[in-house]
Amino acid sequence: KNLSEVFVIEHELSYKPLENPVEKVLQTGHVYELANHTVLIAKDGTKRVIADSAAPIKDAAGNILGVVLVFRDMTEKMQLLEQVQRAQKLESIGLLAGGIAHDFNNILEGVFGYIGLASAYVSDSTVSEMLANALKSIQRAKGLTGQLLTFAKGGQPIKKIQSIVPLLNDTVQFAISGTKIKARFDFDENLYNAEFDYNQISQVVENIVINAVQAMPMGGTITVGACNVSFAPTQHPLLEGDYIKVTIADEGVGIPKEILNRIFDPFFSTKSMGHGLGLSTSYSIIARHQGTIEVESEPGKGSSFYIYLPATKEKVVEPTKPEIKKVLKGGRVLVLDDEAMMRDIMIKFLENLGFDALAVEDGKEAIDVFLKEKEAGKPFSALIFDMTIKGGMGGNEAIVEIRKFDPDVPAFVMSGYHDDPVLANPEQYGFNGGLCKPFTIEELEAMLAKYF
Repeated sequence: KNLSEVFVIEHELSYKPLENPVEKVLQTGHVYELANHTVLIAKDGTKRVIADSAAPIKDAAGNILGVVLVFRDMTEKMQLLEQVQRAQKLESIGLLAGGIAHDFNNILEGVFGYIGLASAYVSDSTVSEMLANALKSIQRAKGLTGQLLTFAKGGQPIKKIQSIVPLLNDTVQFAISGTKIKARFDFDENLYNAEFDYNQISQVVENIVINAVQAMPMGGTITVGACNVSFAPTQHPLLEGDYIKVTIADEGVGIPKEILNRIFDPFFSTKSMGHGLGLSTSYSIIARHQGTIEVESEPGKGSSFYIYLPATKEKVVEPTKPEIKKVLKGGRVLVLDDEAMMRDIMIKFLENLGFDALAVEDGKEAIDVFLKEKEAGKPFSALIFDMTIKGGMGGNEAIVEIRKFDPDVPAFVMSGYHDDPVLANPEQYGFNGGLCKPFTIEELEAMLAKYF
């Protein structure tokens, strides 16, 4: 057979046929190397990225006797390189996004709080409805900053060992409710458990399913599966071990090849109303679960997303409800926050709930005031500390010092970083509970009601 019949190559991005390197060498008499993005098409249609070179074989007189063709399969190496580059890009932009979202949450708390307080003093039904609608809009903004923060910091997932099957069933059915889409499920009978954050993984699945629904405007079926897989060393970019592989496949329009490697980039979207955070946030979440997301797609035939999560053979442990200590209602509360607006809104919140409140702006000042009032016989009944203080001591450092003098005073943490490690496990850091900004006066009351 002619070499051109068995050695078929094309450009990976343009799909245009490339010149046969052997013929090029025969024409020029020189070594010839293929350009980047060269794809070799196998007999079964499979495409592999290759690096290749061709060199002439010459006799003593310099006549060409033949050509030696050498090529290497670079597919897996290129996939690994793309994953590394994508992770680095997400990390860089994540630092910026995290700082913006944190500060924005502080601003939202002020708006949230003042509108909530104003609602209590309004009797006009029209004004009340307007304020309620404003609060709903802020809730949507809170959701967007939550996605930004998860993308930026991953929120340090609150992991627990559980089965992923209930999550997949519930999240998929919720995401397709009210649409023309049907879901088909296929789970391994002996599927492993995994240690993951339910809310974060649910967000990932929901993002992918919503994209699938939008890719099938005339209706169709989404196939959701989960199976056990194991990787040996160097078999996959992931570490050696057992994993759960979740597959979400649709019958939609598919993703054009020229943008397939960009779909996980932050702020990249093909939708006019999209903000481009869904899949980049999803990628960040899975990465912080020590897993990965892969995608295959063919225009006109649909897309398949593959989520890999580290598996465990440990059984699910049902959590026990801790006993909550009850103390007298009311009392004095010490608030720590470096934002003047937050200090003001917290004082108003607490006074509205029947407490006396004092607010300070630095952790060292909080320690000094706490000890001074304790020695004067006017101890505080509770503490509410912001975790991050710009240019000063934060709440997590201040509580360590205060616990040396009073291990029992109820203390609570608040932060603009949702799902922060301290918020996830406040008891490990000396706190009794916590709230993520922005929060309502009702959420504050519910937290304090457990202790007062």
